[in-house]
Amino acid sequence: MAVPRTCEVFVFGAGPAGATLAHLLARAGHSVVLLDGARPRTIAPRETLLATAQPALERSGLWPWVEAHTEVDTLRHGAIWGSDAWRWRSDAAPGRSYLRAAFDAGLRRAAAAAGATLLAGARLVQGAVQSDGRAELHLQPLEGGLEVCHARYVAVATGRGTRSLRAAPCAVRERHHGPHTVALTLQGRCAAAAPCAVVEAVPQGWWWWHGDGAAGGAATLFCDGDELQQVGTAALLHSARTAARGPAHTLDATTVGAAGDATARARSAEAVLLVGDAAASIDPLASQGTEKALLAAEHAAVVLRAALAQPDDFAELRRLHEQWEHGLYRAHVRSAAQFLDQERRFPDAPFWARRRLPAVPPPAPSTRWRQPSGVVEAAVLTRLGDTFTRTLGLRRLDGETLVAVGYVPAVPVWRLFAAGATLNEAVASGGGDARLFVLPPAAVHAAAAVLAEQGWLTPADTHAGARH
Repeated sequence: MAVPRTCEVFVFGAGPAGATLAHLLARAGHSVVLLDGARPRTIAPRETLLATAQPALERSGLWPWVEAHTEVDTLRHGAIWGSDAWRWRSDAAPGRSYLRAAFDAGLRRAAAAAGATLLAGARLVQGAVQSDGRAELHLQPLEGGLEVCHARYVAVATGRGTRSLRAAPCAVRERHHGPHTVALTLQGRCAAAAPCAVVEAVPQGWWWWHGDGAAGGAATLFCDGDELQQVGTAALLHSARTAARGPAHTLDATTVGAAGDATARARSAEAVLLVGDAAASIDPLASQGTEKALLAAEHAAVVLRAALAQPDDFAELRRLHEQWEHGLYRAHVRSAAQFLDQERRFPDAPFWARRRLPAVPPPAPSTRWRQPSGVVEAAVLTRLGDTFTRTLGLRRLDGETLVAVGYVPAVPVWRLFAAGATLNEAVASGGGDARLFVLPPAAVHAAAAVLAEQGWLTPADTHAGARH
């Protein structure tokens, strides 16, 4: 297919985040180019969406498509974690099951049907993106030659792999990463476990087994990248399979069918929008990778529609999306660490020793907090349905903003610490503000604790500025 000379949004990467973003923008009437680099996708063949994903996907308008292209998950879910005993989950609603390759292909077809131009196999030869988001992209289509496309904005949704990000027209900076984790997938026969999905901790990491409901399935070992490099793939897999009590032990498979980086990372870039795993990849323990990709695409679509309508707000809107991605990343880092910390059988094994929660005592109740320098009250953009509006919030020197903690407005809580106060003192004085008076004191206390944790407050006996 010929490369359009101009488009409103050029999307690099046609996985679930990129394809969904292109679909949503094209459906709204915008001109979109979706570049599918046709790279091999090293993923497990079958995945599930948790039932808890449905409310968010319904709010985003994506649920009807998801429901039509997945099936009810009939597998029995269990775990061997924290002890040698099997534990089966019986109280959770069933999620949705799907073949990942077919699911992604369906999203790309939906984007094309909505009007997006799908470029399969093309590659970027040269690209320049200006600070206001405008880009000139020199592309080589699959059939050869060289064509130029001028895009108003660029979105990069090339996945979690560092190598794939090199194909994008931007410099990407890594903000944070977890321990180096590698995923090794084996696929084969294991009839007894075909109707099951099981997570199992072993000294070398943890196994995720997903049966195909017939006679087999796939087992993925999430292991420590440094240990893998030191020991070797064959030796580590052999040890992990020997240690397993679940399906990975008896699976009729000996060779790795897929391998990939599974490290949790958070990244930043200037002038382009990083979307999905390109912006922040979460720990596979969450079982929410596809859900996150779809919701990140929906959020990015709202951001880009707002930027197309109000180009002067693009820099702030781009930063808001990055903040949304990184906030989700931080939440998943905490939840994954807490779940990993429940496994204490292998304290000296490299995988578990490198992921042990550090002993960080919480601040004493007597700690006094104050407003740090570098944080100001300002009219900041915040999402309201399918658009963005300005409202009173907090802004840091690095551009990060905060309007509310849950349903608690940030500014009136922040004002409680103008003269320095403990969290309890601040909450006790909060009744003087009508916006806080109507809220439960516990919610105000929790919001103040979040402000302290995230650097919007600083201990009163220090001279530290805002956290960057």
